[in-house]
Amino acid sequence: MLYELAQLFSGKGPERRAHQRKSVTYPIRWMKDPNNVVDGFGQEISATGALFVLKDKPPEPEFTVTLKIAERTITVRVQVVRHDQVTQDGTTWHRFATKFAGIAADDWDAVVRFCNDLPTEVASKATEELKSVKSKGDDAFRLLPLAVQQQIVKTLVQANHLAPPGPGQAPLLRMTYSGVTKRGDQEIHRCHVHSRLEVDGEIRQFDTTFLIDNAGRVQVQSAR
Repeated sequence: MLYELAQLFSGKGPERRAHQRKSVTYPIRWMKDPNNVVDGFGQEISATGALFVLKDKPPEPEFTVTLKIAERTITVRVQVVRHDQVTQDGTTWHRFATKFAGIAADDWDAVVRFCNDLPTEVASKATEELKSVKSKGDDAFRLLPLAVQQQIVKTLVQANHLAPPGPGQAPLLRMTYSGVTKRGDQEIHRCHVHSRLEVDGEIRQFDTTFLIDNAGRVQVQSAR
């Protein structure tokens, strides 16, 4: 069944991505509600997104799925870039080309290694550091290595767009990865951050766009 469905969908090209993508079948699930799980399968995955098929179509363009690559189960929030569908034996299947809107840094590192056929048991220094941090409160999804996250948090705190997180606490922000562009020989990654700060009993909200190069240097592109 999975092979037949893959063949039906194969006539439509997948989303173009700057990162190495891997064509592989993997199980995926979407929690429709607390009592209903929608099963599906993945067709491709890269450092920036995934191509997969589900039996049902989520009502919103951004939703959370659980997938399994190699022996690792990963929970990731995705944003739909393109959707199409096909009917097989009376059942309608939905295919989604997505980009990652939120993924834990150690999971992202595992995805990158999987796509590039690198040993999955070797973790980056940033991943090891991240594992030592105990998450409390609003445990935001992560797209970036810890060292880059720390630069972003420091920048937001200095701009009075975020309260300094307490010891062992995750910063109260939401980080969304929006893709990569070329600047000469450099790949520049764009990351949008929504942060909050309480001032005199009032919650103020901020949106900041950061540019991150391959060396991990962080630059503010825009803020409001």
